[in-house]
Amino acid sequence: GASYLADGEIDSAARGFAAALALNPDSARPLAALGGSWLLKGDGTKSNDYFARAEAAGMTRDRTALYRAALLSKYGRLREALAELRSAVDLGYRDFAPLAWDRYFDNIRTLPEYRAITNIRTGGDDR
Repeated sequence: GASYLADGEIDSAARGFAAALALNPDSARPLAALGGSWLLKGDGTKSNDYFARAEAAGMTRDRTALYRAALLSKYGRLREALAELRSAVDLGYRDFAPLAWDRYFDNIRTLPEYRAITNIRTGGDDR
């Protein structure tokens, strides 16, 4: 599924993720990936359902928000991506080092809003 997603083949990616989920119905990663597939297809209800199931399976809310941000960024939905990244940070996400090389964030990484969101200071107010 991930290979298809990287190539922009959302329907094929969803089929791959569904096959992975069939092998392990309680696995958070394929649940989140299906949530991302539905997000990209424009079905927010199904997307939110799969993300909620991924969270019930152990994925944290900050990670699902980060996953949404990555996908939205990759597919050019920049304002939505920045909003999801802000949500991830508000939920406690702080591991920004991987975002420096994650190609899914290429579209927003140079934006001032991205830098403002990820510019976390230590101590006191964390934004």
